[in-house]
Amino acid sequence: MSNPINFAELKASGILPSPEGVALRIIRLCEQDNVSLAELARTIQADAGLVGRIIKIANTVDPNSKRRPVASVTTATLITIGINAIRQMTLAFSLISNRKNQKNGCEGFNYLEFWSQSTAMASAAMVIGGRISVAQLPELFTCGLIAEIGRLCLASACPTEYSKLLRQFADRSPEQLLQAESECFGMNRRDLTLEMMTDWGFPQLFIDCVFHHENPEHSRYAPDSRLSKLTHTLHLASLLGRICLATEPQRAEQLPAILHSAATLGLSPETTIDIANQTLQEWRTWGQLLGVETRERAPIQLPDRNEADIDSQKNASTEPAPDNTGKMRILVIDQDKALTFMLNKLFSAGGHTVYTAQSGSAGLDIALEQQPHIIITEWVFHDLDAATLCRTLRTIPGFDKSYFVVLTASDAEKTKTQARQAGIDAYIHKPFSPKVLSDILLAAQRKRTGESAGQPRRKAS
Repeated sequence: MSNPINFAELKASGILPSPEGVALRIIRLCEQDNVSLAELARTIQADAGLVGRIIKIANTVDPNSKRRPVASVTTATLITIGINAIRQMTLAFSLISNRKNQKNGCEGFNYLEFWSQSTAMASAAMVIGGRISVAQLPELFTCGLIAEIGRLCLASACPTEYSKLLRQFADRSPEQLLQAESECFGMNRRDLTLEMMTDWGFPQLFIDCVFHHENPEHSRYAPDSRLSKLTHTLHLASLLGRICLATEPQRAEQLPAILHSAATLGLSPETTIDIANQTLQEWRTWGQLLGVETRERAPIQLPDRNEADIDSQKNASTEPAPDNTGKMRILVIDQDKALTFMLNKLFSAGGHTVYTAQSGSAGLDIALEQQPHIIITEWVFHDLDAATLCRTLRTIPGFDKSYFVVLTASDAEKTKTQARQAGIDAYIHKPFSPKVLSDILLAAQRKRTGESAGQPRRKAS
């Protein structure tokens, strides 16, 4: 450990970013038990830049409201946003306003890009929050803005050492850099973000979710819990923040991960693209309000099937090697362990490679990694339904020839229609006979080799 960090000493040194001036007065007022809203409004009005930002947030909280747009900071405005949210936002805005005082001593750290990406992540978190009810929009915006503040802390506190680490791990994974930070400084960027948010008095809910947002799977939160949804929301916001700054080739590489992350929140590919493009607009607007550099970007689009086929051919060397023996990779996703065991045994006996999962999100992870020829899935999961899973994978190169099968006890015509519209190949009722499995293998093989081109989709029964 070359330069261990002591957070208490670091805080006392004055190196870490912190609020000052009007922002500090506002924060102290918000911390009072019986804060005067009138006094708080007058204090905010002393900072014209902060007034504009709070008005923007106030008009975003309920965009569908029929009330008149907010034009000034009044006691009613503060009530609409909430005192805690006002405090959090003032703190975050102050950090950006004071960025000019930050020394650019860490050569491997791009300070301007850091704040630009943080603003993009904040914008994305708020846009996602408008689609998924998981937290108040001002709180989501603030969490997005400071979610990666630990990186700035390391660059400020240990510029020379951190610059060396950034160069050394430029081509490594984020997890490898995280481990290297811990070994070098005794704390990593996530630890520092946790310490900073705790010191600033953020609710534990947001601290926990920000801490895990880089790798939501490691949090082990219950899939349908608020903690899980909020953590995945911040994870998706982080990915969208990066794509805002990405070049066109980088966009194509990053889009599958974004669609994957969005699918865990139940967002369709079309909705996700809409969120991404709304994020681009909000990013530019907030960039002007905060004095942060943004860039003009063309709208993000889903790749069409022809482009996907071309990309698939280009990336063929990175995909699982094709099997010309007729043996296939089969993924079975079902909560019924007895059923998955039975299908695993039957397909494996035929020489096929079988993967199993008990949830939609786990199945999605396996599908992206193994690219199965056949995906057999239950129709409804609490985290990711079959239609969303199929639509998501159909947008990713290499999955156009995958054969999707839905297992369900429902015979509703509406469900069948939804399955067809999602691109699902076959719809099978439980219970089913072993002959159905032979039909699945034959239909999947025909689709895989192109023998069924131009023929009506085969329906298993």
